[in-house]
Amino acid sequence: MIEALLDVCFGATRRARASYRFRDSAMPVTGLGFVQRHGIRVIGTIRFWPVCIHSPWDHSAVGAILLGPLAVHPDFRGHGIAPRLVETGLSAAGKLGHRVVFAVGDLAYLGRFGFAPASTANLVTSAEVPVAAKRFLVLGLDESALEGLGGTIVPVVN
Repeated sequence: MIEALLDVCFGATRRARASYRFRDSAMPVTGLGFVQRHGIRVIGTIRFWPVCIHSPWDHSAVGAILLGPLAVHPDFRGHGIAPRLVETGLSAAGKLGHRVVFAVGDLAYLGRFGFAPASTANLVTSAEVPVAAKRFLVLGLDESALEGLGGTIVPVVN
């Protein structure tokens, strides 16, 4: 049901998008997949995926998560479903101890949840995931989450 909704929202070629390179080799984060239903029909969904921040300075790695895809069936857009899914997902992520969330998307939309360009925190994507810098966003789920971070975000293999 979720995959069919994603095909409706993004098209059958959605897996060719750069953001899917983060998801190709990973499983979604347990406890961070949500749907909105209308009766038995899935009309909205959000998932989160594990990613890793590799520091070029000390060669350390820090875990983080990637929001997406976020999708609402075209027949149900404009009813506040997407913002509720984002808020639910971010709240649950914080409760599970996640501190850093990335997204590939529109700053004008995701900025209202606190996302900012990842480049402002010295965070970039790896060469194998070519995402436009203006669409690669980050959110710290607590005040100190982004302090001292910097590096390259890479997919996680699990």
